[in-house]
Amino acid sequence: MDEMDEIISDFLIETTELIEDLSQKFVELESNRDNQALVNDIFRSVHTIKGASGFLGFTQMVQLTHITESVLKKIKDGDILLTPNIMDVILESIDMVKILLEHIKQKDDAEEDLTSILGKLQSVYDGSTHGGQSAKQAPAKPTASTRDEHEELYLDPDMEDLEANIAHDDEDHDSQDLDEDRPSKPLGELLVEEGKVSEDDVEEALTIQSMIKESIDTGDVPKVGEILTATEKASREDVKKVLAKQPATDKGQPQQVEQTIRVDVERLDNVLNLVGELVLARNRLMKLVANLDIKYSDTADVSHLSELTAFINLITTDLQLAVMKTRMQPVKKVFNKFPRMVRDLARTMKKEVELRLVGEETELDKSIIEEVGDPLVHLIRNAVDHGIELPDVREEAGKPRHGTAILSAYQEGNNIVLAIEDDGKGIDVEKLKDKIVEKNFASQDEIDRMSDKEVLDYIFLPGFSTAKMVTDVSGRGVGMDVVKTNISKLNGSISIETEVGQGTRFLLRLPLTLAIIQALMVGVADEVFAVPLSSVVETVRLDKKDIKTIRGQETVFLRDEVVPVYRLANKFYITSTSPDAEKVYMVVIVVNEKKFGMMVDKLYGQEEVVIKSIEGFSNSSDGIAGATITGDGKVVLIIDPTVIFSTTLQGHK
Repeated sequence: MDEMDEIISDFLIETTELIEDLSQKFVELESNRDNQALVNDIFRSVHTIKGASGFLGFTQMVQLTHITESVLKKIKDGDILLTPNIMDVILESIDMVKILLEHIKQKDDAEEDLTSILGKLQSVYDGSTHGGQSAKQAPAKPTASTRDEHEELYLDPDMEDLEANIAHDDEDHDSQDLDEDRPSKPLGELLVEEGKVSEDDVEEALTIQSMIKESIDTGDVPKVGEILTATEKASREDVKKVLAKQPATDKGQPQQVEQTIRVDVERLDNVLNLVGELVLARNRLMKLVANLDIKYSDTADVSHLSELTAFINLITTDLQLAVMKTRMQPVKKVFNKFPRMVRDLARTMKKEVELRLVGEETELDKSIIEEVGDPLVHLIRNAVDHGIELPDVREEAGKPRHGTAILSAYQEGNNIVLAIEDDGKGIDVEKLKDKIVEKNFASQDEIDRMSDKEVLDYIFLPGFSTAKMVTDVSGRGVGMDVVKTNISKLNGSISIETEVGQGTRFLLRLPLTLAIIQALMVGVADEVFAVPLSSVVETVRLDKKDIKTIRGQETVFLRDEVVPVYRLANKFYITSTSPDAEKVYMVVIVVNEKKFGMMVDKLYGQEEVVIKSIEGFSNSSDGIAGATITGDGKVVLIIDPTVIFSTTLQGHK
């Protein structure tokens, strides 16, 4: 990758982040039009995108952002009243910027037809009725320039002369003409003071300089003056004149070191895999040392080896946590797209909906962040489409016309909980029961014996839908069963809380990371299985006589609570070594806030395991989440309690 490709790569990353933030900020601005700080922030972001695009010669991007910036300036100055229709046009321009960015990313030279969106923006600009520019004063079009021309500006030999001039000025300033006590000011600040450029121009130049600095060697990074000249924000003569007034800087003063760097995800994944192998090696070492300690406990060498192993264990744990943190990202990255989505859905459906985001800084593993987006999209669409009522209906029910949806994230132990809540009509459990019987998912007798939580779980079954009609918003053929399947693939769970007339709340519980987990090692006959500790509540040793059979289902009364019991041996077609034993072990597991008991022959204790995928298993539909290697080198299957419990329960129902 050459220097220009690296600069463009950084441009794409920076601009994509700016666009994601802009979508959220525009929605916020629509409901808070008097927030001048927010308007200024939005204006600066668009201005930065325009400047960087111009520097790199992306002409269509410059055309689009230029007129968008002009419209924003009128909004900023109070010359245009921001209405939903005007916001529609602005958001459409942001969507087009995303399309242009994709062209740049794919190195596709094909141009988009901007006639429609530019015309709409021009109409908005010309629609000013008071103050500022008259309607006849169209924004000045940016000078058309090709990428080659901008590259030529960037590599122009005259720039070398300017750089030499800068160096010469730095060395040959007459100190008697300067106030030595006056602190040195940056060139950009002096240019602003002289009225040669605006603060936004300088900020744009610094952004471009930062992108270039991350891509190439420090010695090749252009100075702010060079960038301002190359982007035609200032003339070479103006820069030279201001440089003549700039005090010489202290060359002995150390430069501030860049505090962050971008690292390719593949490198992080490779490091994480190596740490996983290190964890496995540590486990084997600890097992080996434990065995040696039993046999040769009085030997000094074994004692020293035990101490060294304990230290290696400590270092490995710290390294593991450090590497995990490098992969953690705030959920804000996935949350940011939803305000715009909710705003557009509400407009389409003639509803008034506000989306509140809570806990955006909560962090999740990057791999989970990437996978959780689609389930959240479906749940939020469902809340707007089926949950929140039309304004008139809400008013008749004594509610505010404006509905509210809340998307929140918070940590709960070793899990992250994502909650999607609305103040809509809620789910009528009694009507849901009728639907279940009508669709032959269960008999009336079975339904009457179920709790509300058990009834609500039917929403996640394939082919089950409570919607009276399929809308364009919620889509066709993709239901809650897909949402649950996707969450299960992440070793997570989903549950529902609802109240008729008050609203519905979906809770998604996800692990912090998918790579390394704490597990309870259990045995059935000669086989060993790992059970994710996040699902385990307790382990119990029971008398065989305590297990009762009710309507064909084995159950246990545990502290006045009826817990259904399933034998792990039956799930994997293994002959238990103690089917008639008077004492049995039961692992109590919670899935979707429901308890069930899993009967096993042995309990081996807790162990930290690295999850490895298994060839031939594309998902955990068989109740297998993956495999790991134990301390004694044995390959062990990691079971997925969510799948085992769900499939068994559905079969029972």
